[in-house]
Amino acid sequence: MIGVIALWWPLRLPMTFWGWVLAIAATCLLWIVSAVEALLDVGKSSWRARALWLAIVVPLALVVAALLCEVLLHAAGMRLYHDPSSGMASTIAENERVMVDVRDIDAHTGAPVVFERDSITFVKRVIGMPGNVVEGKNGNVSVNGAQLKEPYVQHAGLRLQNLDNFGPISVPQGRVFVLGDNRDFSLDSRMPDFGTVPIATLSGKPLYVVSSRSPLRIGKTIR
Repeated sequence: MIGVIALWWPLRLPMTFWGWVLAIAATCLLWIVSAVEALLDVGKSSWRARALWLAIVVPLALVVAALLCEVLLHAAGMRLYHDPSSGMASTIAENERVMVDVRDIDAHTGAPVVFERDSITFVKRVIGMPGNVVEGKNGNVSVNGAQLKEPYVQHAGLRLQNLDNFGPISVPQGRVFVLGDNRDFSLDSRMPDFGTVPIATLSGKPLYVVSSRSPLRIGKTIR
């Protein structure tokens, strides 16, 4: 049991998708083996009694294992987040679930971050750090006069409003300027009523896609 717990913490295998899968498999296997060993201890009981034991105890062991995985995931400093919007497409597609590391708040230019605003959780990308000047011209974004290379950007969906041109905006101390990767459908720092985000509200770093409408995207690392 101690070895299985160690997979979650301190090893933190869920930092990667396949590590998370391995940790879940090991936890489930532990409980199933325990159930089978208990069945063997039944010894001379009838075949029907042992079959009933399997029918009840094995599913129960899987339920307990699932609950344990959830507890251990939180203990390891990980959370699952559901993104209902397409504001971060195609890095994170609409309605995908992603794994978030709440112990690694890595705020730097280009980093995707998770934060809360008015009790709503958002995933956006840091574009400007405190003291930076951010400006948009014809859809191109520059920081301190240098144009950013943004291969992750896409323009898809109904445009909320034309924000190809904005700023220049000076980022206050203790705050960051954030944008969604889908620039046509993202509530972000370009909008005066959204503004910059306090660094103190950043709550995690998205790691990889856990579930998606597209099976090929499951396990995709978020960068």
